[in-house]
Amino acid sequence: MVGKIFRKELVPGDALNRRQVAEELGISVAPVLEATVQLEAEGFLVVAPRKGTRVRPLRAEDFRGQLIVRMALECQVARMCCGRPVRSTMARLMPLARRADATDRHTPKGWQAEVAFHRALAELVGCRPLLAELDRTMRLGHFLAIHTLTSLTPVRKSHVALLKGLRREEPDQAENIMRDHLVAGRETLLAGTGERGAADGRF
Repeated sequence: MVGKIFRKELVPGDALNRRQVAEELGISVAPVLEATVQLEAEGFLVVAPRKGTRVRPLRAEDFRGQLIVRMALECQVARMCCGRPVRSTMARLMPLARRADATDRHTPKGWQAEVAFHRALAELVGCRPLLAELDRTMRLGHFLAIHTLTSLTPVRKSHVALLKGLRREEPDQAENIMRDHLVAGRETLLAGTGERGAADGRF
């Protein structure tokens, strides 16, 4: 089901017939129901009494909220991984940063490169719940982006520059660098959903 959503075979608002999905996959309804529950928890589906299951309709506040959550998670990651953890893993992180800079974020490869870099930073923190929440947030962000932002080309700051800035053991500065990195192009993204953000980087 997730594959169909990301390939746009299912779009926001589409109804989902669990029995039909089970028949298409050649499986029983039970695992489809389990997957539906999981996807609802992750924010991809909504289940309403007497209305059935639908792909989550998109609202401007959903995109804004996703940006807020990602900002909070990644700024905390920056505070906790800056300095020695980053310096000691530069040989692994730098190729990921360069790949993220070299690929188009609006393509599957580009998004994978973006996720791989930011996930690698989060892994340095050594906190599984934080990593799991970042994974969920990034996946939801991808869902929102591919269904609302295909015609936009937001500004994106260098991942290499971000990585170099995180080498210092200065948590406050690291948080500011990460925030500045994530805020780049945010006005364009929010404009695409009908929202407008503040120029100072706060939501």
